[in-house]
Amino acid sequence: MTNAGIEIEDISIMHFNRNYVRQGNLNPKELFTYESVFTRMEKYLPEIPKNIEAFLEVYQQEEPTVTIGSHCDNPYPCEFANYCHQLKENKELLENKIEQKVLTTKVNYRNTIAIQDFLNSNPYPIYSLDFESIMYGIPEHDDSRPYQQIPFQYSLHIQKNADSKPEHFEFLGNGSVDPREELIKSMITACGSHGTILMYSHFEKTIINGLIRDFPKYTIPLEHLVDRLVDLLPVFKKHLKTEATQKNASLKNVLPTFLPQFSYDDLDIQHGMATMDVYRNLSNLSKSELLVARKNMLEYCKLDTLAVLELYKLLSKG
Repeated sequence: MTNAGIEIEDISIMHFNRNYVRQGNLNPKELFTYESVFTRMEKYLPEIPKNIEAFLEVYQQEEPTVTIGSHCDNPYPCEFANYCHQLKENKELLENKIEQKVLTTKVNYRNTIAIQDFLNSNPYPIYSLDFESIMYGIPEHDDSRPYQQIPFQYSLHIQKNADSKPEHFEFLGNGSVDPREELIKSMITACGSHGTILMYSHFEKTIINGLIRDFPKYTIPLEHLVDRLVDLLPVFKKHLKTEATQKNASLKNVLPTFLPQFSYDDLDIQHGMATMDVYRNLSNLSKSELLVARKNMLEYCKLDTLAVLELYKLLSKG
């Protein structure tokens, strides 16, 4: 544009306003916001002509052969990673890498005192809670923001004592109306009034705090739930380690290490992103498809909370 003789007064990026809260019909003027980047862009303007030459030169060449490595995620994840992983040379590289780095699952560090302190501080009854959520760029529901985590599903396991059989409660929205208030009422009832509620990482606390903000009439019971939340992740990150988990204590890594019988491999849904995709399309499914989709979503979330409950029990076995 500048080479064509057009004088640019400003360069702005339009993006979603994260502070916008939907109430009724969408207000595009409030939903979007503008950010001037003119001063940041000025220093790049002189580089454009030589960049165009470089781009044209690359365009005329054959596809380069570059093996995968740390550069695939630096400075940010490459969008073509899945494509590159399918190339023959990279498949062989991955197979060799996997063969070379088989980490042991034998416990190499256990802080017995810290683990016992955790168990003493969090006796039975034990609850295990997990949410699944979805994010919309354009808010779908009142009292929601762009890219806000909207919980549409929960799973809750309760074990009253070490010898009792776990009880299970669950909720799953229908994909067409705001699921949050019904989820709140169901969860408050299922969680009762006392007992530690285990989570893995801080996601559940973040979700409940968001519900408190958006549904203030449930503040008191939801705050009681927050007060009962206890994170199990630090125990496996700090006090119980194997070679396979000492650098990554995520649930997806800890489970196959300590409880290999709790596998996601046999489930049709194997990660949270998949539940989000299925939920997004629930209202478009036929009756038979809907039954299958709901079954798969409930099974996935149920396994998460049962697994966390079993990890707690594993701690007491020494």
